[in-house]
Amino acid sequence: MRGTTSILNSALKHGSTVKRLILTSSVAAVREETAVPRVFTESNWNNSAVEAVKTKGSEAGPVAIYLASKTLAEKAAWEFVDAHKSEISWDLVAINPPFIFGASFPLFISP
Repeated sequence: MRGTTSILNSALKHGSTVKRLILTSSVAAVREETAVPRVFTESNWNNSAVEAVKTKGSEAGPVAIYLASKTLAEKAAWEFVDAHKSEISWDLVAINPPFIFGASFPLFISP
């Protein structure tokens, strides 16, 4: 969450030429367990994961913690934009892919 808002603060402070920020969120931020297929919209959030972590803490498990972190980070981004709408000159777009495919960035590069 702090990583997301830190980038937004930087764009607010130093991004006079920024036109759009694209937040790579996750389907984890909006998904909810349902018995029937449904369409998710901008009004859907994975509140059950957030609630599980609030009540169980680390005992909620790593998957619930990941789901809650993605939900809280994206919510924080939208709250930031709403709180600073009179100050920002850019817009925010969030994409919520189910998976990200591609080569991993190496953590260490050998000389």
